[in-house]
Amino acid sequence: MATTNIGFISACIAGDHRYTTQVIVDYDYDTSSVVVTQEMNGAISGMDGPGGSYPFDVRKTVRVQDPTPALVISAIKSCFDDTIKTYGKPSKNFRFYVLDEHDRRVVKRGLNQKLARAALECVVSLHH
Repeated sequence: MATTNIGFISACIAGDHRYTTQVIVDYDYDTSSVVVTQEMNGAISGMDGPGGSYPFDVRKTVRVQDPTPALVISAIKSCFDDTIKTYGKPSKNFRFYVLDEHDRRVVKRGLNQKLARAALECVVSLHH
């Protein structure tokens, strides 16, 4: 599966990185689809444990065939949990990878169809 990351957000509970959720958005060139993955980790032995955390575990995957900006945004939002919604501030902190005016791949923050469209256009242009 040949993929390129087009977006990402990560958030932890009140600065405790042992409780982190991340949502990763990849474009799959083989199937011309977008794959949105929610991964989470948790503290070893609970909140009052000795420290450390379990490795990230995939909790949810959504594939969008023939992606449009609206479908991509909907799939991304479907992978948000309370940690992302409360601590991540996704409307301003979600990161999309887009092309700037010099055709360089840069990060733009926000969660909207305009940026989703730009990210999709970016990966298509990178592949050609």
